[in-house]
Amino acid sequence: MKIKSMVKYLINDFIKGYLGFAGAILLVIHLGVVLAVATDGDGMLGGMELSTIIFMLIVGIISYRENLNMAVQNGISRKTYFISEAIAFALFALTGSCVDTLYCVLGNAYESIIENFTYDSTFEQIFLLNGEVPGITDYLKGFAMQFSFEFMALSAGLLIGAVVYRLNKVMKFVIPAAIYIIGFIVIPFVDYALFDLFITRKLASFMKFVGESFGHMSVTMTIGGVVLLAVSYLFIRRVQIADRK
Repeated sequence: MKIKSMVKYLINDFIKGYLGFAGAILLVIHLGVVLAVATDGDGMLGGMELSTIIFMLIVGIISYRENLNMAVQNGISRKTYFISEAIAFALFALTGSCVDTLYCVLGNAYESIIENFTYDSTFEQIFLLNGEVPGITDYLKGFAMQFSFEFMALSAGLLIGAVVYRLNKVMKFVIPAAIYIIGFIVIPFVDYALFDLFITRKLASFMKFVGESFGHMSVTMTIGGVVLLAVSYLFIRRVQIADRK
């Protein structure tokens, strides 16, 4: 019962922000159409779903502190809070990917009736030929791919929020700087100097595998989201609640 109540609370909190965001994206699409018609120039929109992925990442980050505090103060265990977040994240991603698919349908509908307007979703840009008209199967594939990306973004956001919550003001700057230095300077240098770019080649092979098909990409992102969610629980289960800024 507590899980149901917590999920309902999380959904209501999510809807408040998402409605404004979704309305802004819809406005951008229509502005693009209006400009294409009014100027007789080539109007092109695409990859609007990427903004939703960024939005979901931010939702995952900022929802952690207040939602966890509220849950604990109301006698909800950390485990129940985590399960509720996982369920809510799946529903958030489902909602976001459904709406993004509707944007794609709307954008392609405008493209079919307005000669100088072009709309390409992220899925179309990656997996369809230039000018190819997406079918129902393509929309379903795009929906699945977008769900996986949004779920992973939410999970990554929760992990970031959980890690940052445990850090003091100094470490909030030290840890990101250390991650950047190790990830983008130390590891590439060591890989070049000692391993003859072995790590780089393996990473490139993995990225090539992921990009070979929407199936590879969707499954990889979904698994990544589950892993990030599981890791975030390690930071949540024993965290001390403190009123820190």
